[in-house]
Parts: sequence; C-alpha cells; structure tokens
Amino acid sequence: MDVQADPITIVTVPPSQVRARLAEAMDIYVAAMSYPAASGVQRGIHVLKHSEYASFTCRAAISADGSMVGFGYGYTSLPGQWWHDLVRRAIPAGNADWLFNAFELSELHVLPQWQGHGIGERMLRSLADAAALCAAGRQSRCCWSPRSR
Repeated sequence: MDVQADPITIVTVPPSQVRARLAEAMDIYVAAMSYPAASGVQRGIHVLKHSEYASFTCRAAISADGSMVGFGYGYTSLPGQWWHDLVRRAIPAGNADWLFNAFELSELHVLPQWQGHGIGERMLRSLADAAALCAAGRQSRCCWSPRSR
C-alpha cells in the first residue's frame, strides 16, 4: 500500500457509532503507543464512558478502503471529571478561569505507518473547529451551556 497515494478522509464518529468502531480504534491506540493489547481493552471502557458525555466529539481518519487509520476525541472538561479535577487542584487559586469551557483532548492516535503525513493534524484541527463551534453556541450537540457553569 502506498500511504502517500491513499486519500484519507476525516469523518465525524457520532456517539451512537463509537461502540461499532471501538475495536478498530483501540487497535490504533495500542499500535501508536506500543502498548500491550490489554491496554486497548481497558482504554475502550473509558472511551465508551466518555462517549456518553453531552459534549463528546470524535473524529476518525478513514482510508480509501474504509479502514480507520487514526482517531481522536475529546469533550468539555467539567467538574467531577477525573482530569478536570486533577488539573484544577494543580492550578493556583484564582487562575483556573480558563478551565471553564475548556475542550479536553482525550486521545489522538494514528497508525505508525500513517504517521508523518499530517493526518493527526487534520483530525486535531477538525476537533478544534468543532469545539469552537460548541463554545460559540453554533452546534446542536453543544459543549457548553450557561447552566453547566
């Protein structure tokens, strides 16, 4: 396969489709991070939990043959979520305002043989665009509402 010649499409993976593509995404996670296979099973449990968040946003990089070669996802960081609370405790009092409505990039991985071709950057830009639309209130599956503050 000629990685350079194979067109890649960045697609949205809605929460309703996460479970169907989870094994493929976790294979990418394991390969990209050089983790043992069991790590993918464990991480997959977290991905499914995260996909239930109202602000969950996921992108996949799909090759011409329909296979996934990369994925990334995130959500709005809110009080009560493990990473949000960990970061908040580490920030000096009075300096954590930026954490409100922050988009938390949870995962971004590309298969090793596809790395170095801008695929990760394309997924990251797509996720950032989606997060900006949410923050601006121009997306139905919104990252923020005044009541979440």
